[in-house]
This record gives sequence, C-alpha cells and structure tokens, in this order.
Amino acid sequence: MERTLEKLGKQEPTVIVVIGDSCSVDCHWTLGRKNWVQYLSEALWHTYGDGFITVINSSKCGSSYTSELTRLETSVLRFRPDLVVSAIGGLAKDKPPKEADLFATDRAAAREVIKRIQAAGSEILFITWNPVVYGYWQPLPEGARPGEAFPESPAHSEASAKALKDLAEELKLPVVDLYSAWKNHRIPYRFLTAHPQNLWLWMADTIHPGPVGHLAFFRTIAAAFKVSPYFPWEHTPLLEYPDSEKKG
Repeated sequence: MERTLEKLGKQEPTVIVVIGDSCSVDCHWTLGRKNWVQYLSEALWHTYGDGFITVINSSKCGSSYTSELTRLETSVLRFRPDLVVSAIGGLAKDKPPKEADLFATDRAAAREVIKRIQAAGSEILFITWNPVVYGYWQPLPEGARPGEAFPESPAHSEASAKALKDLAEELKLPVVDLYSAWKNHRIPYRFLTAHPQNLWLWMADTIHPGPVGHLAFFRTIAAAFKVSPYFPWEHTPLLEYPDSEKKG
C-alpha cells in the first residue's frame, strides 16, 4: 500500500475500490447507518484532506473470487484504482462442501483476480471475513455460548481465513486479519446478569455485522490506512490533532 499512502499524503488524486460480499454492501443490516466503507471514507477525509479521494464500494451479496472474475472489468478495473480492498473473505482449502455454498471458492480464481488487478497497476489489501457467531436457536457444542465465534462455520470459517492469510503471505501482499481480531475479542462485563453475549453486540444476525459492528470493522482496519480509529464527533481524548490545532 506504500504508493497509495504516499499519494494520500501528497494529496494527489487517489481512487480506492472495495470488493466484498453482503458484509460490505450498503444494506439494511446497518439500519440506515454507515457501513465500514463509509466510515473509512470519512476517516480518509479527516486525515488526508478533501476533494481528491474517491472511495467506490463495488461489493455484491454472495460474491466470491470466482464470481468476481466475471465482473472484474465493471466492478474494479474501469475505475483505474490505486488500491483495491478485497473483503470477499477466505478461501476454501478444499472444494466447497455443498454446491449451494456461495462463500467458499478456490485459490485459482483468487490468483487470477490478483493477477489482473496488479496488471492494471493497482495495489491490493486483503481483509479476512468477520466470524459467524453461535446463535440461540441451535444446539450448541459443549462449552460454546451465544455470541462466540463459530470456527467451523461453512461460510466465514477459521480455515478459510487462514487460507487467505497464507496466500497473501505467499504473494507478499498485505492482509488485515479481521477474523482473528474479532474471534479473540472479549467484551468485558462485571455482572452475569449484564452479560452482553460478546460479539452479539456487533452483529445484526449470526453472519452480518450490524451498525456497531461496522464501526468496529472500520476500527479494526484503520491502522492499515494510517488513520485514527476515532472521529472528532466522538469527543474522545485519544484523537491526535496537529500542533497548530492543539494550540488553537
């Protein structure tokens, strides 16, 4: 991402395209609030300036690397992006367990997507999927609780996240492991009666982040773009402003 970050720092025209699935589209799971792509766009504006950054969300529900190949020209390449952020997710190490599994795909398709994007002169950042969480209505394994990550989910699985990280490492491409960050996250509580069921606070359902989850999603990836995970409207003392603003 060095070229993209350099262009942002110099306030040169910069185009960023996001490709993802239903966890990234502008959809009802956020209840009309911003999703993580919109939070990212705002943070870039606050950090680097106004009028030269274009963030395009080309995500599509049910998207996989295989399906992305059929629409790569219209969803990505025609915008001539400086950076492509792929939040499509993990790769299945083996064949999809069911023909109806829209989430798992193969490495060959991902490699071809990477090849075409790089041939167009764009940089790439990968983001692993958020975990699927255990729900209330299903028999839970011993020791599992609602709101905890479901590591063996056929969709956003731990194995798929690892496969994507392995591929990124092999090709020397940057990756933000959102899956592991969320899986290992524990929301603290003091009293049992106030137990927030951990990741349920971030989810709209067992798969899709809700309004709070999209803000948490942005905060997990903020460091990759060298932006603050917090916004001025949050009135947080953790914000870092230029010296001139501090003096003002």
